[in-house]
Amino acid sequence: MVCVVLLFRIGTGKLLGPKGVCCDSNGRIIVVDNRGSAVYVFQSNGRIIHKFGSRGSSDPRHLAGPHFCAVTPLGRDVVVTDFHNHCVKVPDTLTILYSCNKCSSSVGCQCTVMSLNKI
Repeated sequence: MVCVVLLFRIGTGKLLGPKGVCCDSNGRIIVVDNRGSAVYVFQSNGRIIHKFGSRGSSDPRHLAGPHFCAVTPLGRDVVVTDFHNHCVKVPDTLTILYSCNKCSSSVGCQCTVMSLNKI
């Protein structure tokens, strides 16, 4: 039998539907809130440092069904998958990296051809 001890909880009362999580080289915890269409950045002790993103599709800062996140190798940017907007975004720079030009499916992009927008 394995005994797991919960060290602490983060985001209680703030996160509506946490889906993806990653950590940066400074120990910050980045959480994608799928239902809240936002990304939260926490200190390693669980205190909120920053929140970005809001529901929508008309602005690069909008997210619609974000699922996963990662930190770029140099640790400067957070990369977020934006399921219902059919793209991958770097919200810190407000740049859409990959965006599907062919798919308008309401269930997510099924295309394999993606266009790379210049940063």
